[in-house]
Amino acid sequence: MALHKDTQQILKDAGLPPLDIPNWIIHLEQFQKKCKMANRGKGEEPQTLVVSMYRIKHQSKEYIYYYRELVGKDFLGNTHKAFEQDIGVIEKPEVNYAMNTEGEVKGTHFEMVKEYDIPFSKQKALEILKQGRKPTVNFYVMEESGFKFKVDEDEFLNMDFDTVVKIGRGQYVTVQKQQIEKSGMSPSASPK
Repeated sequence: MALHKDTQQILKDAGLPPLDIPNWIIHLEQFQKKCKMANRGKGEEPQTLVVSMYRIKHQSKEYIYYYRELVGKDFLGNTHKAFEQDIGVIEKPEVNYAMNTEGEVKGTHFEMVKEYDIPFSKQKALEILKQGRKPTVNFYVMEESGFKFKVDEDEFLNMDFDTVVKIGRGQYVTVQKQQIEKSGMSPSASPK
């Protein structure tokens, strides 16, 4: 997850304290520096492995975000790993203001809101996965409410969002099961 580029300035302009940088961002920056040192500053790119991918519908549009593991070596040949989360998610502060007794308007508090910047398409998802992937990638569909459902790769890539959510909720009955029920056979007696 990245902070919106103007986050610190937005908070400063509102008279609010700056955000602390999360430890995982500091760790990621240290990892990147170590790996760039491996080639005497020439910057060898670490291996990227997608760990999990999410598909979300936000304000009537579908987006992707994902987690990845970065694996690289320092100049001594030591392997280093870093975990980067919520790639495709940007957090931006939304400030609430109030007027004090002198008539000055100042920020009273803020809430971080998420924005997404990778529109969903099967092609884009495959492009991201082509960078590198763990042997087992977890795929999820997530409702804006925060409920997430684990689905298989084919469902994630090829089905419409609402159908995948129904599968995740267990509300979806497959065509094969419907055909078996119509034929009068019990599901356990169906051919494999």
